[in-house]
Amino acid sequence: MNPAIIEFFANYIKDQLGIMYEKTNYYQLEKRLEELAKSEGCATLEDLHKKAKLGIYGTFKTKLLDLATNNETSFFRDPKVFEMVEKEVFPHFMKMGMKDIRVWSAASSFGQEIYSLLMLNQELPLGTRPEIREFIGTDISEKALKKATEGIYNHVEMGRGLTPHLQNKYFSPAKEPNHWQVKMNLRGKVHFKSQNILDTFTSLGKFDLILCRNILIYQNVESKAKILDRLFDQLTENGILIMGVGESMIGLSTKFEQLNVSSVSIYRKKQNAAKKVA
Repeated sequence: MNPAIIEFFANYIKDQLGIMYEKTNYYQLEKRLEELAKSEGCATLEDLHKKAKLGIYGTFKTKLLDLATNNETSFFRDPKVFEMVEKEVFPHFMKMGMKDIRVWSAASSFGQEIYSLLMLNQELPLGTRPEIREFIGTDISEKALKKATEGIYNHVEMGRGLTPHLQNKYFSPAKEPNHWQVKMNLRGKVHFKSQNILDTFTSLGKFDLILCRNILIYQNVESKAKILDRLFDQLTENGILIMGVGESMIGLSTKFEQLNVSSVSIYRKKQNAAKKVA
């Protein structure tokens, strides 16, 4: 390993995405860069470094940012979160008279989080849950966005978190053997878009529910605080923000109040918080 070369790419990724690679994790980045070097026709990381110093743009930039993101996910990942959505979040919206909602998954990855929430919503009786009027999924990875849009998963991915009932009800066999595709009644509710969490996202509009799980853990403290401020602005008056298990707002924001749910980071937008801050 040439630490200086790995550091060059780590710094570029940090500048572009805010994702920080600690030196103890350079070996992970090195393996990913070696794959990128092969795809770019570079024999060594030194050659890839030379190419990068001439300019990172086009498909080269797309591939580099793709490899930087961690798209590890599964259906109903962290089941406790979905349990609390059913028992606390959806009832909150119904209590507030919000019978149809707009939802955003801020790092949609391969789409399992979105489709899991849609399946959960559809499985609940009418009158006990809001209708999801629109679901926006965003990610920086074009590879992830393409897969999520297609909604096609292999037998290994299907076996991670899905019950036979849900598979039979919401998926159809795909053309490729041992692959299944999400049915259009779910896929038709979702719009996937490219979005860097560090860039402005006001054009996405307001949301009643935002899922921003396991994103902030890769950011520095300053970026975390800025992102939370902007997420606050994108929530409707009674909006809910769901973060990853183990993620916290301590020392980052006082604009939210945590729902009384153990081990799950679900936050409600504080009333008049914007006026108090102003």
